[in-house]
Amino acid sequence: MSATKTETVAQNPVEVPLYTPWDTARYLHLPLWSIFVLTGRFRGWFEPEFFFHHFRHGLPHPSIVDGDLAFAPYPEDHGRLTFRRLADLFVRAAAFQVLVDWSRGRERQRDRWESLYRTIWRGLEDTSREPVPFNLPTDERVTHLLAPYSPRLPDDQLALLRKWFALRLERVEVKDGEPRRVYPISRDPAEQVPRIIAIDPRIRFGRPTIAEKGVPTDTLFERYQAGDSFAELVEDYSLTTTEVEEAIRYEAIPPAPLFPFYGW
Repeated sequence: MSATKTETVAQNPVEVPLYTPWDTARYLHLPLWSIFVLTGRFRGWFEPEFFFHHFRHGLPHPSIVDGDLAFAPYPEDHGRLTFRRLADLFVRAAAFQVLVDWSRGRERQRDRWESLYRTIWRGLEDTSREPVPFNLPTDERVTHLLAPYSPRLPDDQLALLRKWFALRLERVEVKDGEPRRVYPISRDPAEQVPRIIAIDPRIRFGRPTIAEKGVPTDTLFERYQAGDSFAELVEDYSLTTTEVEEAIRYEAIPPAPLFPFYGW
């Protein structure tokens, strides 16, 4: 029975451990800290003042004492992540986006920040080990994902979270109840991002590539940085100019900050 299970997992690319936390953060353009949080690697969460009081008012970082970074007892998450897990993280990062959108607005009262922050963390803690239900219809997936936040968020913030969950779910291609491909977000506004870049565990070991062409985006970017022109890349890889431009745009996005609440 054990051998059969091992063989089944080995034959399913969705379940093969392919991605380090750093790969996941880089491919999805997420802060590395959010990968640790979303995978449940840390049991404790920073207090809201760590982000609001110190970062927003230009004060030095507070000391990080023992216990703030307590590891959670999930050894299977201490290695590489599977594509299924990567797809989960891509969708669940919608919770962070509410905080990011709030920080871009004019209202920055500390009481509202702390309330929103604690609500997001509580929802993430409640769902850190629960997979996204890709086997449900899209509307039901959104409703399921909103459930931990619905009683805690005001209507405007809940509507914003609903929008981000729906947008990210639409960018995950699902077949037979399993995520098969993720189309990462490569520009702002996210609603206008074309589905040109794809992450597919069956192609190039899950590296980001040009959808349907299989050309790795980092290869195009490296050649562009080395001095090759768009025309040369288009000709060498049988791509369109739009595909080459999108690949370079995607790879040229600066790394996200360590923490997901400041400067993202």
